[in-house]
Amino acid sequence: MYWGTLSDRIGRRPVILVGLLGDLLTFVMFGLSKFLTWALVVRCLNGFFTGGTVVIRLIIAEISDDTNRARMMSMFPLIWHVGAMLGGAIGGLTVDPVKNYPRLFGNSVLFREYPYLLPCLVGSSV
Repeated sequence: MYWGTLSDRIGRRPVILVGLLGDLLTFVMFGLSKFLTWALVVRCLNGFFTGGTVVIRLIIAEISDDTNRARMMSMFPLIWHVGAMLGGAIGGLTVDPVKNYPRLFGNSVLFREYPYLLPCLVGSSV
């Protein structure tokens, strides 16, 4: 609700960029978390930045007309769910790379210390 009002004031693009940047930063911070409390706080911050989806729906409504609006609006949840499925698979394949891929990451101190950082880096780069 606040993101939509803010996008009316300052524009759609800045709101989407702030949401994407916030999502990227909180995703990496989640991968760097060592304590459950920190992970929960970062996840809550991540939820704060998901307001960009409202703005994306506004943009879809603005750029479409009556002939293609229903089709465009139905593509948004489809793409969202495909991303959720692929994200889970990518996360499962890249978790704990030192243990699962010792030839590539066996000497990495960073990924030994933070075994969930690689899935978060891969997910945030997509």
